[in-house]
Amino acid sequence: MAGSTTGIFVGTSWQFRVQHQIRNLLKFVQTKPLAAFGAFLVIFMIALAVFPNQIAPHEPDRPNLGARYGAPTSEFLAGTDQLGRDVLSRTIHGAQVSVRIGIISVLIGKTIALVVGMMSAYFGGVVDLLVQRLVDVLIAFPGLILAMFWVTLFEPGPWTVTFAIAVGLLPGSVRVVRSQVLAIREYTYVEAARAIGASSSRILLRHVFPNVTALFIVIISLSVGGAIITESSLSFLGIGVSQDIPTWGNMVRAGTNNLFIAGWWLPIPPSVALALTVYGFNLLGDGLRDVLDPRLRGSRAGGTRL
Repeated sequence: MAGSTTGIFVGTSWQFRVQHQIRNLLKFVQTKPLAAFGAFLVIFMIALAVFPNQIAPHEPDRPNLGARYGAPTSEFLAGTDQLGRDVLSRTIHGAQVSVRIGIISVLIGKTIALVVGMMSAYFGGVVDLLVQRLVDVLIAFPGLILAMFWVTLFEPGPWTVTFAIAVGLLPGSVRVVRSQVLAIREYTYVEAARAIGASSSRILLRHVFPNVTALFIVIISLSVGGAIITESSLSFLGIGVSQDIPTWGNMVRAGTNNLFIAGWWLPIPPSVALALTVYGFNLLGDGLRDVLDPRLRGSRAGGTRL
């Protein structure tokens, strides 16, 4: 009898949590419609990246599907390229590379920046001095130039581009995280944990990290768009992913090179996909910043709390 009563309470508690999250989600959509629209765009582009074979109408690398430089028709909505391949199908498959590189590079770069920034601020002294001088060196170079430097050192490919973009994302985020942790380490509960002999790793994981989680999520959401643009820029310059692999940057480069030979429509589909993806991540990032930023909580700009 007691077991069944406990099960009822557990089920009720779980249902209450689900209903609470659904209400928060609906409130977020109502108070942040632009952020909700950005989330829709992001989910749509991620779906293209995860299920390209199921969504694309044709095989992306199959030549002679239509005429060379064919204009848009009912069968080929975005036309065909110089080999008679379907441009729309290649644009859909391009999301698989561009979006994946953008997300993975941001996760790698921002996670390293989070760890380095936390350790730099918490330990201070020589550690902080060395880290900040290294950040000063990296921040002196634009992200695209730094990514180009790393790509030229290694064999071009998806993982080389991912690593290069991740390195370029480090310096700015290290400073942002460091400034937040400098304030957190002076909080009373952190000093109390230090006074009772808690290890540095425990303090960082149990007391510091939870207080920068919201900042970490906002940084990631605001950085993916820039990372995708960097990947497309490297591909457009011909030093990114191989030209045989469909990416948005490669397709824009091929379309603009053949613009006067074929037609004006070739670079439009990948350009629109790139613009919508970056726009979606930026809208979502702005909305998450308003919701999760502690300085905006309780204000009209803060909206709902997730």
